[in-house]
Amino acid sequence: MTAMLIAQVCAFAAQLERQSIARRTTAGLKRARAEGKRLGRPPVLDEDQLTAIRQDLEEGMAVAAVARKYGVPRSTLRSALDRTE
Repeated sequence: MTAMLIAQVCAFAAQLERQSIARRTTAGLKRARAEGKRLGRPPVLDEDQLTAIRQDLEEGMAVAAVARKYGVPRSTLRSALDRTE
């Protein structure tokens, strides 16, 4: 009986700690966004590369060839182009 009570108290304390961590994480993300920080994974291709890629594609170069030239998968290339259009 005592062991069950101790286990429940420990579980309650763990739940409170998880909630506290979630609140702090959310507050930190909000603060970072308010400061204008870019969150998430950095882009693989920069603006200069995207400009050159668009030019290669306009000149008739195949998407697969352009992707190989820049060392990225075709899907990454298409995603980057779609995001910037």
